[in-house]
Amino acid sequence: MLAALSNGHKLGLALVGGAFILFALVSSFVLPRRDPNFPGRNLFWFVAASAALFVAMLTAVFVFGKESEEGHAAEPAAAEASAGPGLSALKVSETEFKIHVPEAQLGSGTVDIQVTNDGKVPHNLVVKGPGIDKSTPEIAPGKEAALQVDLKPGEYELYCSIPGHKDAGMDTKLTVA
Repeated sequence: MLAALSNGHKLGLALVGGAFILFALVSSFVLPRRDPNFPGRNLFWFVAASAALFVAMLTAVFVFGKESEEGHAAEPAAAEASAGPGLSALKVSETEFKIHVPEAQLGSGTVDIQVTNDGKVPHNLVVKGPGIDKSTPEIAPGKEAALQVDLKPGEYELYCSIPGHKDAGMDTKLTVA
């Protein structure tokens, strides 16, 4: 997930996380050496600072760890039929770490799958099912690839075969009637 974040988001998380870690180390190693009764009379301020840094860290994770909405704006709404007889088109969008397949009835026959990488890291698409095991080449962020497959009735698995991506959630099913 960290690889999918922008540099600004990584920097924000690192700064807040660094401040939290620095406070923890100083309050557990440095200050008790200087004052054996630490936090003693300053217990209220110690607890308040701890709570403030804890809330700051949670807020940073929610704000900086949020997936951008750009990928959702480009999500296709439905499968579109193309001009050729028996040939249909299926638009698939990939982001970190999801595969967006429009919810539409897909019949058997030759299907032209248009794959768009709306993410920030390279992806690919593997289609595996009855008699089919095909994949696109690696798709750079913001680029597209096409894959033509002859689908028969049954269930197909669509996933990204880049190491770790399938396990991170880039795996979905497609049922052909």
